[in-house]
Amino acid sequence: MDTASVPGGAPEQKEKPPARATFRRGEKLVSGRQFDAVLRRGKRFETKGFVLHVMPNEGGAASRLGVIVSRRVSKKAVRRNRMKRLFREAFRLQKHMLSAPWDIVARARSGQGDRPWTYEEVAREFKNVFEKLTASPAS
Repeated sequence: MDTASVPGGAPEQKEKPPARATFRRGEKLVSGRQFDAVLRRGKRFETKGFVLHVMPNEGGAASRLGVIVSRRVSKKAVRRNRMKRLFREAFRLQKHMLSAPWDIVARARSGQGDRPWTYEEVAREFKNVFEKLTASPAS
């Protein structure tokens, strides 16, 4: 069991996703029009290796994710695909933190594909952004 001891207190349990955290087809941004809308009108959160563009999903029931990892990030398809998998996994396991449905586009920064990314790094950045979104009202 994952617990971290808190000085002077009881052990604190880490937040866990629901037992069945899936990434369904309806949770993906698929068309260019959807991507463009989020990129143009969405709020931008920059991290060390990627940028998250976020916009409220007005008519949708679920949050949706779109991923952009261009050749500028890495010339090797294996590395680009790994980054895409990391983005999707971080979203899948942390989407339960969002109180309202959001459209999110994760865009990798140029030259970051050769860096050995870990799931923990990507998940921490997603969590930070999701906490900010939950704290602020959708606008």
